[in-house]
Amino acid sequence: MQNSELARIFRERGLEPRYVRGILENIVDEMFKGDFSEEHTVRIARLTFDLIRIGIPPRMLIMLMFILSLEIVRHTYPNSNQVKAIIQACGWLLSNMMESYFTIDEEVFANSLGITSGSYDRLLKLTAEKIYRNIDKELA
Repeated sequence: MQNSELARIFRERGLEPRYVRGILENIVDEMFKGDFSEEHTVRIARLTFDLIRIGIPPRMLIMLMFILSLEIVRHTYPNSNQVKAIIQACGWLLSNMMESYFTIDEEVFANSLGITSGSYDRLLKLTAEKIYRNIDKELA
């Protein structure tokens, strides 16, 4: 909740810090306990769709993973400044690279279909909700 943009998004959606902590714990569990199987891939997809469904834009998923990585290193290797610097540099670069991708992606939608960025984000959330429900049905 120290990242102001992520904290704002969580607050705007009425998500309690405890709920957010649960999301982060699920991410860490999948990160370190996953077996890279097909089932693991489905769990990661479901988690991602859940985040998009509650309104976390895809570009913020990158920032979330970047912040989470820094926190894991900070708690695991408190004196490892080189590792922190590498993660920070990679996170910054990836975040900016993906922002460029999303800018192009939104521009393609705007030019070809006349969809604004707000409409695009709404479509992402609605589609994530639909896929999330389908995954739940298949897993039940």
